[in-house]
Amino acid sequence: MRANLAAETASTLLKQLRRAVLCGQLLRVLSVQIATASRLQRLAGRHHFADQLAHVGVFHARFGGDLSRRHSLSARSLESRENRVALVRSPDFSRLTERAPFTSLLVEDDGDVEIGNVAPAPIERRALRVAARPLILKLERPIVARIATISDWPVILIDLFTNEGIVGRSYLEPYTAKAMKYIIAALEDFGELLEGHAVAPTEIFELTRKSLHFVGYQGLSMIAVSGLDMAAWDALAKAANLPLCVLLGGTVGPVKAYNSNGLWLSDPAQLGEEAARLIQEGGFAGLKIRLGRATADQDLRAIETVRAAVGPGVRLMADFNQGLDLAEALVRCQSVDGLGLDWIEEPIVYDNLDGYARLASQLKTPLQIGENFYGHRDLHRALQMKACDLVMPDFMRIGGVTGWLKSAAIAAAFGAPISTHLYPEVGAHVMRVSETSHWLEWQNWVNPILKQPYDVVDGMLHIPAVAGTGLDWDEAAIGLRN
Repeated sequence: MRANLAAETASTLLKQLRRAVLCGQLLRVLSVQIATASRLQRLAGRHHFADQLAHVGVFHARFGGDLSRRHSLSARSLESRENRVALVRSPDFSRLTERAPFTSLLVEDDGDVEIGNVAPAPIERRALRVAARPLILKLERPIVARIATISDWPVILIDLFTNEGIVGRSYLEPYTAKAMKYIIAALEDFGELLEGHAVAPTEIFELTRKSLHFVGYQGLSMIAVSGLDMAAWDALAKAANLPLCVLLGGTVGPVKAYNSNGLWLSDPAQLGEEAARLIQEGGFAGLKIRLGRATADQDLRAIETVRAAVGPGVRLMADFNQGLDLAEALVRCQSVDGLGLDWIEEPIVYDNLDGYARLASQLKTPLQIGENFYGHRDLHRALQMKACDLVMPDFMRIGGVTGWLKSAAIAAAFGAPISTHLYPEVGAHVMRVSETSHWLEWQNWVNPILKQPYDVVDGMLHIPAVAGTGLDWDEAAIGLRN
């Protein structure tokens, strides 16, 4: 009777597995280990779901091929248990068997199937390699600031491959194309350093950062570390089958955004029409305007033109892009101080914190800095010196997701509102778990090479309910641009 019960239960399990696979309902197979390819083939073939099983959950092996290839299963796991064919952990199986979540399916040489409970060691998620690709995108609206004009936008696409077949993705935007070769070289070195290392983002952050200790923690070092950190968090969230914001303890939901895709240093008379178009691109309730023209009067006319075009209900943020020296900033910032701007951003060079402290003490309009903070200690120093009222870290300089989380905690302790700079996809997720979250900067500069860009509706960026950050490359579009 016991043998009949076991056979009946095993048959029920396999039928349920086949039905779930065929219906696409088995979404949370968390781990699969196999002993020999031939036995699994016989088991799967007998129940007619070999083709479907090859695409379920984290199991990426293809039957009839080399199961020890990278991105499928390691040779060690194939040889780990002599008779065990598959070890499956899934809520579906635990409900069927009314036993522990781990259920083993055993197959003997004669093909009989038995069922039993085991206490297996979990598969350790490990990094296999890092791939980084350079790309140049054309900006729809070129950057025109006092310190630079940019029409070709460099992007580095990063893929972190793991032993589960999961790929963590991120990108970097290093402003200058020449910088890409140095950053990519560092990322490739990180790949060698991390091969076989657990996909643990905080550990990876410290390991990669400290590997460049003698080079220095800032500049290109931190940019490379940040890019890999974002990919590691994406991989970890995908492995958990959770959106990143949920993995971090939050929920999926909308994030307040302003449009930062235009209003550069062009003729003030032309800005009204452009501002109206920017509002319509996503129902935005906030816009960023750039300042720093040849005269203060030209900047004032630009603000007046935009305000007349969008009305009093739209929030305006002004960015000087570090275009002024301190003496000029003391005058120019005062000239726009009473115009109802949400903030005045980076009027002087980013590392002159003494100058920023002087400006902050004299202005009524909040002073915004932070896109050039290299790590959370820079942010802490600026707030401690009262060099700003608001902070807006950039993900490639602050340390990716790990650096942002540290910085957001510091900002919360100071009661300082925190906004994002670039990288809206990752930014949306961390804003959902930041105590003093303020504004998300919306820029769609990488949208042309994304399979599914984020949506902005009524001024709110909507996080898709998918695992990870939601980044996936449109390889066809990338091929055209290469």
